[in-house]
Amino acid sequence: MDPDELWREALAGRVPASVAAAADALITKADALVRENTLPADFDVVVAGAGFCSLYFVGVHAVLSRAGAAPARYAGASSGAMTPMELLILGERRLLELYLANGAIYDDHPANVVSLACRADRFWWALSETLFAEERAPAFDSGGDAHRKCLVGARGKSSTGESTRPSRGSRGPRPASRDASARRRPTRRRSGPANVVYSAYPTLEFAKRVFMSTGTALTSLEGYYVTDGGVTNGCPLFEDAKRPQLVVRPTKSGLPTSMAVGYGLAQGVAAVELGMADAAAFLEGRAGRERDAPSRSESGGLELLARAAALPG
Repeated sequence: MDPDELWREALAGRVPASVAAAADALITKADALVRENTLPADFDVVVAGAGFCSLYFVGVHAVLSRAGAAPARYAGASSGAMTPMELLILGERRLLELYLANGAIYDDHPANVVSLACRADRFWWALSETLFAEERAPAFDSGGDAHRKCLVGARGKSSTGESTRPSRGSRGPRPASRDASARRRPTRRRSGPANVVYSAYPTLEFAKRVFMSTGTALTSLEGYYVTDGGVTNGCPLFEDAKRPQLVVRPTKSGLPTSMAVGYGLAQGVAAVELGMADAAAFLEGRAGRERDAPSRSESGGLELLARAAALPG
């Protein structure tokens, strides 16, 4: 089968035995890495955009969730916004299977950087159909996690759900009217394109457009052209600074930058394991400190910012 057929099989829940076994092994490893929760009782998470290096965050999340650390909100750029939303909607195991299946496809069908980028774009448009299928609607109801926690953004426009990712867009026409139900607000005043944050998804189709606007090569959202959010601000903090923010920077973790566009099954597993190990060490290293005290991992892949540190200017 060609790569697109293999991806459709994975979206339908039919993954190779090697992928299922790898996902099982990662979950077993995460279960054995339970640590004391030394993070604040109330905190936000920001994930820097890093392409498929976001698998590092999947490992971090696995350890934090088992420690009982539950972020209030997620923000991010590009894949740093997409991956938290995917986790909230699909759950850990399903997400692991899909990302590892993508790695297995790469093993069987390697390609150059441009071809891999185009392939990822096609794959994630197909994934968006699964994420925002009608049966997913409860996740976007007023009480659903994806609706409550996700802040997703586009440059020119920005959106909210489980993560925030600003995407850059050209100066498109300003929409004639504002949708009050979307509760948009500019995140920064500046000439030219500006970020706008959506705090609600009126429809599943709208949620899908917002999700893809933060990571695709080029699309449109409410009259604006938008592209990958990492182009503008790869690590957008919550400017309201309501609580401490745990910043996850996969590119600081030691993962190869080439992984941003492509990776094999073994490399995907290793990225998740690295996130797990770093998160476990980070929690252990905070033992004995005040839970709100700022700290940073040795690699810089994880950093807890004090509440005041995120205040603008």
